[in-house]
Amino acid sequence: MSTEKRSLVAKLAEVMAAVERVPKRGRNEFHRYDYATEADIVATVRGELAQRQVMLIPAVQNHERHELRDTIDSKTGKDKPRDPLSVLHMTFTFYDGESGESIVMPWIGVGQDGGDKGVYKAMTGGEKYFLMKTFLMPTGDDPETDGKREARKAERDADREALAQQRADAKAEQTISQDERRTLQRVALENGWQTADVKKLIAAHGFASSAAITRDKYPLIIDGLKHGAQIPFTPAVGVVAPADAAVV
Repeated sequence: MSTEKRSLVAKLAEVMAAVERVPKRGRNEFHRYDYATEADIVATVRGELAQRQVMLIPAVQNHERHELRDTIDSKTGKDKPRDPLSVLHMTFTFYDGESGESIVMPWIGVGQDGGDKGVYKAMTGGEKYFLMKTFLMPTGDDPETDGKREARKAERDADREALAQQRADAKAEQTISQDERRTLQRVALENGWQTADVKKLIAAHGFASSAAITRDKYPLIIDGLKHGAQIPFTPAVGVVAPADAAVV
């Protein structure tokens, strides 16, 4: 049996050959997809490294905290605060307990949290992806796919928000303004219409109240108030509505 010591790189290559696809035990309920957790990946690699007397030691070299601009809530239209990003500049060092060799690799971890967990999320995420990429571990997880999913969701939210705004704008444009309602009331009073008859005229055009009158029907109703030609009854002759009568 050969007593030749294997190099650290050879041992890491053996670990790469030993680890296979990592099972996906994590679940993102919001986006409805499974993913490999940091714990699953560590459990897969740790034993293989230990069998070869290889230690992996992480270290944080620098920490940055970035405040993010507020986003717009798609439901309320109000500003929605975003949690800050914690960015860790890290190193991961492999130590060979037999040969004394070491390999130092720089890495970055990013975590987002509004409390005190941003750094820990960055460490966990950094370690997860360091192990995945160092040992080329297939999991089916793809940050670009996640980013596209987020982009599609943001696009859908923006589309829904724009559609709701378009509908609101269209509705506002279709119905008459408060000034036009006052004009309608004035014309009705000037032509001796009783409030009940004005309501009947409005209802004859398919509206429950003056606030629902659309701009395309408004001229017809005004003409009807002036000439009494739009409904099969005429305004009360010689009867003037009280000054405080409201056209609703």
